[in-house]
Amino acid sequence: MDSSTQILLQLMRSSDGNGLWLADESGRDIWPQIKATNRSIDVLTNRFDQAVAAEKYGIPTTFCDWEFASDHQYTHIYLRICKEKAINQHLIQEAWNHLTPGGALHIAGEKNEGIKTCWDFACEIFSSDSRLKKHGMAYCGSLTKTAEGKIEKNDSYHELVEISSWDGVAIFSKPGVFGWDKIDAGSTLLIEQLMEHTPAWETAKSILDLGCGYGFLTFASNWINCERRVATDNNAGALLCTQKNAAARGLNVEVVAGDKGDKVEGKFDLILCNPPFHRGFSVDGDLTQEFLTAAKTKLANNGTTLFVVNSFIPLEKKAAGLFSKIDLLQDNRQFKVFALRA
Repeated sequence: MDSSTQILLQLMRSSDGNGLWLADESGRDIWPQIKATNRSIDVLTNRFDQAVAAEKYGIPTTFCDWEFASDHQYTHIYLRICKEKAINQHLIQEAWNHLTPGGALHIAGEKNEGIKTCWDFACEIFSSDSRLKKHGMAYCGSLTKTAEGKIEKNDSYHELVEISSWDGVAIFSKPGVFGWDKIDAGSTLLIEQLMEHTPAWETAKSILDLGCGYGFLTFASNWINCERRVATDNNAGALLCTQKNAAARGLNVEVVAGDKGDKVEGKFDLILCNPPFHRGFSVDGDLTQEFLTAAKTKLANNGTTLFVVNSFIPLEKKAAGLFSKIDLLQDNRQFKVFALRA
């Protein structure tokens, strides 16, 4: 657990009244500590795995794309800042709306994560000149909702925007989704290899997009005439974008919330994956292994999974104990594409 999260937990232990914890992908091991505070705490998160973990400890939790319940008010709201600036700004404005008069927003993060920019925005919204306090590498501050009123700012976080096109059809995305404002070069390379080797899997009856983001691998592979097409992701915003992009193409896709495919039923002839290697602000070397294991679990007999990873990731070694055949299809020195078979 990082020091920013620890500071917020300390504040929670000493606070009275009901609270709301805003949880993104950081702080995965915080739920026992939150439960142990014996405070009245709700959790709002855009991450499916965080929602499942919090609920296991009996903590009231809502999984959504940061949509606050209109009738809920809190005495304290806790924000360990997120990686995406637009999310932080949205949460700060919503915190004002859902704090009781005299209630406080508590914010923590590190300098290299943008805490000072986030804090300046929060002070503007709360009409405050309060200062952050430094705790080692972490900074923390609290802002009180006063009678002066909120400074209004445009909040377009929930809008799905057109960021590009593919085959003449618009692509829609939003902040908070992996590579949200562009077509990812690694995913494009995977699709190019999929096209080049089409005879190997053009008879696939089922396709799974594992960690789908805004759904690029799903809709960019739509020339394969399969019977079942599934896209899954841990991020609530990603699922909304995938639904939008599938609908824009008239593509029948099952969009499933889950952690690395754990809520997807059945096995698949073809699995496509561009796995993340960051969790929040930190590089997480275990993620590639976790996605490989998930792909092996969901792969049908004689099925194939295509992975694209940054060239520095030793996927060959990570996959060796899981797959009997590992073929390098392309290495352009930035990304590598592999075909893996059980």
